[in-house]
Amino acid sequence: GNHFGLHEAGLWLDGASAMLGGQSHTENCWANGGRAVYDGVTETFAANLPFLVDAGDNPCFLPMEVEPSQGWFEDFNNENPMPPCAAPQCGLGGFDHESPDAHLIAEGQIEAGVYTDAVRWALNRYLYKKAYGLPLESNIMQDFFDTHLHSTVGAFYEMDSRLNALYNANAEDVAAMAAGLDSLAAGLDALAALDIQLLEASEENRPALLAVRSELLDDVTEWAGNAAALYKLVAEERAQLAEPLKTQNESINASFIYEQNEKDVNDILLSNLERGGTGLEAGELQTLESIAEQCPFSGGRAVFRARAFLAAESRAMSWYDDGTACSEAERTQPTRASQETKPASQIRLYPNPAKQQATILWSEPLQKQGAMELYDAFGRKQLTVALEKGLQEYRLLLHRLPAGLYFLRVSAGGQEESFKLIVKP
Repeated sequence: GNHFGLHEAGLWLDGASAMLGGQSHTENCWANGGRAVYDGVTETFAANLPFLVDAGDNPCFLPMEVEPSQGWFEDFNNENPMPPCAAPQCGLGGFDHESPDAHLIAEGQIEAGVYTDAVRWALNRYLYKKAYGLPLESNIMQDFFDTHLHSTVGAFYEMDSRLNALYNANAEDVAAMAAGLDSLAAGLDALAALDIQLLEASEENRPALLAVRSELLDDVTEWAGNAAALYKLVAEERAQLAEPLKTQNESINASFIYEQNEKDVNDILLSNLERGGTGLEAGELQTLESIAEQCPFSGGRAVFRARAFLAAESRAMSWYDDGTACSEAERTQPTRASQETKPASQIRLYPNPAKQQATILWSEPLQKQGAMELYDAFGRKQLTVALEKGLQEYRLLLHRLPAGLYFLRVSAGGQEESFKLIVKP
């Protein structure tokens, strides 16, 4: 395979069966029309970091279609050929903790670039979780578990296990509450439909509709009360289970930022459960925001957990610019700067929400050229606009875009700003 250090390119395997791992033990054929595509990477960049394949006598090592057509793959004479891997021989029989790749993780022989520590820690946690309780056949895996039984890898595995047990302890009550909420939602919909009928009903039909509405309202009130009682019961049970877990989490000795982030997110989650799930406090929100803005490759899995926590709390999507968060300066020393420490934006976006067009206005003319990119809610680029030097206002046409949430990234003069933009139907 290949190593794109800045994650600026990847492969899209359309219906193909591919195995990711060391090329020392397999040679992969592309199957079922697999093709390689790219987004935003120049042919020059691809040519500097090509995929090395031995396509001489095995053309199946090349995909059916490549975009761009040149520069991605380089025919390389393999001095140690092995039988080509093709479907169905390429199929894996499931996770194997004694496989060569698992042993590479266990021995720390994973090349992960500048994020080596955080990535290796995440891989160790994955291997520990997947192999826990399985018979250990090799000294490599035995040493691995002996090492991490008392490390943060083992400590957070215990935390995750007990958190899962906490949520599953009252599964029946949760299922009953979910069913009650479904009934409540259906009842409210039926009430809304009856209200519309009442507005249009004649005088003679209205009393019968009012009687039906009264009965349905009683049912809805009862369902709401049952759901509230079940929620209170679940919240009380989880609050009792959360208290000792919080003490256990506090006892974990974190030495690195990705470990401390994991502790912080756990602590906030458990504190919220102790309070009955009533919501996050100001200090907790600030901590989650500071973690969410970090580079995931140095801040660890907790960065994504913090982002999910904030999204659930605010019930809104957020945009995190990992291109900036994972800049060279942040790779070795990730910071925890909160949003309040960012410089004030010199760019205005209005109106927002917008329908036909939106205007981007700078406080002064651009001193250098720049660029503007628009992404949809799934991170797919919708358009790119070149910004000329001296520009102070730009009108962005939106009439061809479907209604929904978009993210606008504006880069000019060494500064970059990101905006949420809502396009109305």
